[in-house]
Amino acid sequence: MTSVVSASASASVSSSVSASSSASSSASSSAVVSSIASSSTRSSGSGSSSISLSGWSSVESSSWVSNSSSCGVVSEACQCEPSQTLLGRVWDVDLRQYSETQVANGEYRVGDAGDISVTVGGSYIRFWTTVGAVTEVLMYVSGPKEVVAVISPLSFRIIGYAYGGEGAMVCGNMTGIGSGGWKSVDQEWGPRWRVNKGLKGGWTPLRFVLYFEYSDPVDIVFSDGI
Repeated sequence: MTSVVSASASASVSSSVSASSSASSSASSSAVVSSIASSSTRSSGSGSSSISLSGWSSVESSSWVSNSSSCGVVSEACQCEPSQTLLGRVWDVDLRQYSETQVANGEYRVGDAGDISVTVGGSYIRFWTTVGAVTEVLMYVSGPKEVVAVISPLSFRIIGYAYGGEGAMVCGNMTGIGSGGWKSVDQEWGPRWRVNKGLKGGWTPLRFVLYFEYSDPVDIVFSDGI
């Protein structure tokens, strides 16, 4: 059974998709997720993945800051569990207008953001894109784990940035962007972005910043172990 985090996106950045298109795209996306997850499992020798997210059962509010902000960081991971849970937001700006440094510093966060629905499956996190806007997905993930790929089956191009460690966000404060950590950048043609980043023990901050020219379901795929 999957869990869903739901909120209403702002009117200026919302898009409508027909039920038939949604069903077809979701089926295509699921097939690609299964293919990538199976490939990763064969190569790593690990079993099926189960994503463990911070604050999933304990947080009812959308507070960005918790009292765990003083939690220590070892090997790019928080050593205590932050209280904030998975969050997806949309910013009504064109990511192509920002340099890599500006994206890393969060300068695309202009004006008010709209929340989006995010679905958590056994080995993936799924959401729908908003055309012509920045989609930002934030989470703390318990390791060891591997971020395998970001896939968008109907997109010809994924423009995206992934950040891990305090360069994604600091422990206990999702709006606070620190220094260090790692990043992965994709601006190539094609529906699959292979991230292939291992997450060590603890709670690794992850920030995905994405831009799409077409509306499509998007999956962030994980596998067990590193």
